[in-house]
Amino acid sequence: MAISNKTQNIIDKIYEDDHVTPAEIMEIRDHARKMRDAIASLDGEDSAVVLFLDNLNELAETMQERMLEVRKADYSDLGKMQLFSSIENYLALLKANFNAFSD
Repeated sequence: MAISNKTQNIIDKIYEDDHVTPAEIMEIRDHARKMRDAIASLDGEDSAVVLFLDNLNELAETMQERMLEVRKADYSDLGKMQLFSSIENYLALLKANFNAFSD
């Protein structure tokens, strides 16, 4: 898998202290948007790839919104553990799909 040096530098910075801040999320989001825009300038705004990238952006935004709701909700420790485990499973599914199609 090819990952740009810029992307890798952002990821390394985000995870160097085991704490992800809102500013770091915005930085990776903004970088992803710049990369999406570069592809759109080559392939066009309505290309399948750009539309897929837009779907991924919507997924990330929805995840942030729902995670804020979860943070504010009154879950038991077990409920939170089950919820986060389920979310991690879906993230693993996304990653596995990505890896399967990017080989």
